[in-house]
Amino acid sequence: SGKTTLLNLIPRLYPAPDKTIFFDGIDINEWPLKDLRDQIGYVSQDAFLFNDTVFENVSFGLFQWATQTQREPLVVESSQRAAVHPDICRMDKAYETQLGERGSNVSGGQRQRLTIARALATEPPLLILDDALSAVDMQTEELILKNLRERKNRNTEIISAHRVSTVKHSDLIYVLEKGKIIQAGSHEELIKQRNRLYWRFYEQQR
Repeated sequence: SGKTTLLNLIPRLYPAPDKTIFFDGIDINEWPLKDLRDQIGYVSQDAFLFNDTVFENVSFGLFQWATQTQREPLVVESSQRAAVHPDICRMDKAYETQLGERGSNVSGGQRQRLTIARALATEPPLLILDDALSAVDMQTEELILKNLRERKNRNTEIISAHRVSTVKHSDLIYVLEKGKIIQAGSHEELIKQRNRLYWRFYEQQR
């Protein structure tokens, strides 16, 4: 339905027409590109990790404004919120463990959680998760979403997913089919619309 394409318009990975997408009330095309992207934590479906240590991967966005000492608590806190801190502690060298190319020596779920931790570390005003919880189990997914909801400096979150469990606590849910919005509302509102697409997803996954 074009969920990824739609999300890619926000950081201007694809060009968007003028006066169609606004960030803090300003047309995204009027933002300097670097300034716009500095406001966004983006976790894509393709969880990309560098051939470097766990610490360097998670702290990647902090280099510009934080020293090594300042980065350490931010990296640990974001890893805890992404529910990957216990996994890191079990690795041979914990946060100094060297990752293989594209994270070849960790699982798919760990890759996703490490990239979520990287996005959270900078505390961006806008967090975009593009099907970024698809490789984790339901229990871990619920823990991550709970941690996101409980943050003190909570930001705006845009989450795309196939699982109802991922989006059910959202303030507003848009249901896409063939590139068009066919339903919108809260989880409670949408499950009352019997035999429509969201209700069918809910019943199948329940």
